[in-house]
Amino acid sequence: MLYASSESLNLWTRRQWLKTVGASTVGAACAPALRAVDGPGPVPAPLMQIAILRGTISRPTLAARLDAVKAFGLDCVQLNLGCAGLSMMPDEIPREVIAKIRREAESRKITIASLEGTFNMSHPDPKHRRT
Repeated sequence: MLYASSESLNLWTRRQWLKTVGASTVGAACAPALRAVDGPGPVPAPLMQIAILRGTISRPTLAARLDAVKAFGLDCVQLNLGCAGLSMMPDEIPREVIAKIRREAESRKITIASLEGTFNMSHPDPKHRRT
């Protein structure tokens, strides 16, 4: 978690945040190489990966979106089911859609780090919130 300095209650500036995230990313990217220097054996997966939100790349199909992710040099995404032809928060997800998503991501060696699921947690109607 990133915190402002104890000397100030000011929020971080965008520049401070980007510097910190950049340093963390470099550390995560270099960690496997540094661990490999310790000796032979499998190199553990990095603790952090740079990922992209689904909405950042607009393409007509899931395959085209994942191709664009790879073209940008990324290997990790936060998936939105809308890009697989479903609603963003479907009540049911057909098994064949799950299999297709898995197949498309694995064939490109893309990790799905998370599934986007945005809803209004503060809706005034309790029944709506429960649903």
